[in-house]
Amino acid sequence: RTSTVKNRNLIIFFVILIQAGIYGKYLEGLNVNLGDALLFLREYDSAASLMCTRVTMAQWNFATNITDTNHQKMIDEQALKLKFERASWRKAITFAWSRIPDPLARRELKMIATKGRYSLTDDKFNDIIIHRLISEMKEIYTKARVCPYKRIDVECNLTLDYDYDELLYYWDAWHEAIGPKLKNKYLRYVQLANQAAKLNGFADAGDQMRELFEDEYFQQNIAEVMSAITPLYKNLFTYVRSKLNERYGNRIREDGPLPAHVLGNMWAQNWENLFELVQPFPASRKLDVTLDMMIHGITPLRMFQIAEEFFTSLGMKPMPPEFWKFSMFEKPIDREVKCTPSAWDFCNRIDYRIKQCTTVTMDALLSTHYEMARLQYYLQYRDHPLLFRSEALPGFDEAVSDAIGLSIFTPQHLHKIGLHNNLTDDYDSNINFLMLMALRKVAYAPFAYIVDQWRWHVFSDGVENMTAYWWELRMQYQGIVPPMPRSERNFDPAAKYHIPADNLYAKYFVSVVLQFQLYQSLCEISGHTGELHTCDLYRSREAGRLLSDVLSMGASKPWQDIVRKMTRGRTNRIDASAMLKYFEPLNAWLKRENEMQPVIGWITGRDNNGKEAVFFEMDIILARGLRLSFELSNASTLLTRYFPLSACYTCRVNTICWKPAFPERYLRYRTASCSSLGLISHNLIYQRSLKQRVNKNGIILAHYSDLKQSSQSDYQKPQAEQKISVFQKMKQMTKDYWHVLIPVHILTSIGWAAIFYTAVRNGVDVAQILEYMNFSEKYVNLVRNSSAGDWAITYALYKIFTPLRYTVTVGGTTIAIRQLSRLGYVKAPSFKLQSAEPIRSNKYATEQETKFKAECKTGRHTEPPKP
Repeated sequence: RTSTVKNRNLIIFFVILIQAGIYGKYLEGLNVNLGDALLFLREYDSAASLMCTRVTMAQWNFATNITDTNHQKMIDEQALKLKFERASWRKAITFAWSRIPDPLARRELKMIATKGRYSLTDDKFNDIIIHRLISEMKEIYTKARVCPYKRIDVECNLTLDYDYDELLYYWDAWHEAIGPKLKNKYLRYVQLANQAAKLNGFADAGDQMRELFEDEYFQQNIAEVMSAITPLYKNLFTYVRSKLNERYGNRIREDGPLPAHVLGNMWAQNWENLFELVQPFPASRKLDVTLDMMIHGITPLRMFQIAEEFFTSLGMKPMPPEFWKFSMFEKPIDREVKCTPSAWDFCNRIDYRIKQCTTVTMDALLSTHYEMARLQYYLQYRDHPLLFRSEALPGFDEAVSDAIGLSIFTPQHLHKIGLHNNLTDDYDSNINFLMLMALRKVAYAPFAYIVDQWRWHVFSDGVENMTAYWWELRMQYQGIVPPMPRSERNFDPAAKYHIPADNLYAKYFVSVVLQFQLYQSLCEISGHTGELHTCDLYRSREAGRLLSDVLSMGASKPWQDIVRKMTRGRTNRIDASAMLKYFEPLNAWLKRENEMQPVIGWITGRDNNGKEAVFFEMDIILARGLRLSFELSNASTLLTRYFPLSACYTCRVNTICWKPAFPERYLRYRTASCSSLGLISHNLIYQRSLKQRVNKNGIILAHYSDLKQSSQSDYQKPQAEQKISVFQKMKQMTKDYWHVLIPVHILTSIGWAAIFYTAVRNGVDVAQILEYMNFSEKYVNLVRNSSAGDWAITYALYKIFTPLRYTVTVGGTTIAIRQLSRLGYVKAPSFKLQSAEPIRSNKYATEQETKFKAECKTGRHTEPPKP
């Protein structure tokens, strides 16, 4: 019966598609009756509002009381909402909405018909395939844990007193915990998202995402904005790099890009944690009124009252009674909650709340204003139909909140509300303040720009070289490089939550620019004079009227019209001029500070010899010394071109690399080699001159000349050989050759079980055998005193002999891999599965064009990196 129903639904769905035509770009039907359209929209608004209230309430209950029951209720309500939205979409596409005469009805129908992925057939849209796929990726991300002492927030550990090696550890651990696990799921997600977009009339899923911005030239426009911001960003980058160079010495190049882990944030998107290190005038006090708040006895409730008073001073709406009754202002002690600050609209024009685990700090005070600004947005547009009760364009609500934050986070405003008594307008304090804001805002802009540039590229150009392209973009716009070798297996983009969570990110770039446009307009109408960053909107009724007019429009009109009204006719586009004006004093100071720097920005593309350097993935094993397997990565992102003047980099944790020109400098970058690679061995240094050739398919190949040996008296003889445990070998084989190992392991396990069971059934004294083999008394007594049946004792033996079983499995898998590779069924085994026979000089490792083998012996490590 289920199959029949699915087939029937599938037939009905395709009948709708056949009935519908394609008018221009979008999927549309044939119904142009305005009365039918208005009736459908009225019914939709009523039903959708009720559904929205139900889902929001379920989400609230879970966020404020995390239990399995509340979680399941939330999932059930979300599933019902998906079904409702899909049914509404199917109805909406029966209308020729582009030809409906009423502009508001036409806009509403378009919003229903072009959003979501409801065009997928039932078998691909259902929870298991598309919705649950995204949920699974989000769950993997949120459950990732790498911090010690049960810390959940990794970002808090990326200061660590600026300890380079510890920062590197956390960066590596976090990316390793996320990317490899999510890659295959993300590939499937890309496939399904593109299928849905094409069925909806879009070129790909990126094209469908950009439709939310209602601008055919959106990508070109934001590219122009990014170009305008880049000179300011490069000035900031150059200054910060000089301070990091002072801190870390030769680990940071004076003219190159920065490794991603030293900027105080897991994604190098916000550099605020570096403020103490880069503060222009350390003698000047940092703006922080936390102590003043405590002295004045400010409570969390009082903080929300202060925020409300700011908005009512502008003539805007006070919070409704439901807000004060149902909001969560402090973290409860009797249940687990989600503490991330958030504003909630329950879609009934009455109930509005904030959820925040408020502490008495200045950051929490700012967060309180941010969230209440969002509630002001909800209150202002609440009279519209549900579809228009949303932001004018993605990122607009963020821009509104941040524009209010620009006013709140000024010494002038904090002085007016009695929280900042040492009000000074001296030059040093202003530059310090602007530096802090630049570390938050300017540093964030390029990262906010590239996330969706990467995602849209994957949707349009395919999933090949996803990680490589990610680092290309980060290099191009941020001047950021990975601090260790990367391959496509790492899938580093997934380390940012919004990518596996299917959340649009370009909106954050929009908000970081648009907030300054809104702030400038509000400051101008309020009558502010002086530098823009000193403007305080407090008690300006003129600013409040303009802000209310802009917010009350919701999404009822194209955002260009709203921006034109917001800027009072100055422009209808996203424009960086207000942002540049805000930071103009800081930019002038940065230019003077950077006059002695070798380059503004970063140098890329060439090594010391003027040749392109090649990015290798280094993979070391322990077997009669360390051995390297160099694997050529995608030629378009040759990582070491980004470190043209640096010394060589650490191969792995146990190895230190050396550059002949600077033998006294030991750098622990775990990245690729330069065009000449010197590896410290016990008394040998192998210098490999890199040569390149291009094969007929255009693939860059690398070969090494004869190994040139020279002695170094400073180093001792080789230490005792190091070994890899059988469990480590088993784990590595499971990653690389699971499809071979699992059958071998099953077969050997069956054999072991048969041997143990036969021995037990035939009365063999197993305890005596274990004693003879010097097993622990614990295991011997376990078997001797057991009153369990034969199968239980068999299982005990099976677990006791695990090391031996794994050894046999590893040996059998190695033999199987070699045999299968000769027959062409699997790829040739990596060097870690081959014998420990030394590699002869000038002999290429394998016939595969992108794999090479070389020898790397352990060196004398006086100060090895932390594990």
